[in-house]
Amino acid sequence: MFNIFMVTFFITLSFAFLEPFFFIGYLIGLAIFGLFQAIFMANAGGAWDNAKKVVEVEFREKAASCMPPASSVTLSAIRSRTPAASR
Repeated sequence: MFNIFMVTFFITLSFAFLEPFFFIGYLIGLAIFGLFQAIFMANAGGAWDNAKKVVEVEFREKAASCMPPASSVTLSAIRSRTPAASR
């Protein structure tokens, strides 16, 4: 993390000493990039949450349709389906 800071700092410093217009362009570019990066990151959180909700709802619906009624599942039926190595 410190290495990234040092690279960014010295690039900024070299642009400032090399040509003032490079420095101004560099700062403007960083500001524009930072703005779009912040917008994309804010939208990604909402999209992730929406996708997670869709997956959870579909999983519950599919799991409920695959499961037998609770009264027909007994402990002996569950034990008979487990491999002997896991007992």
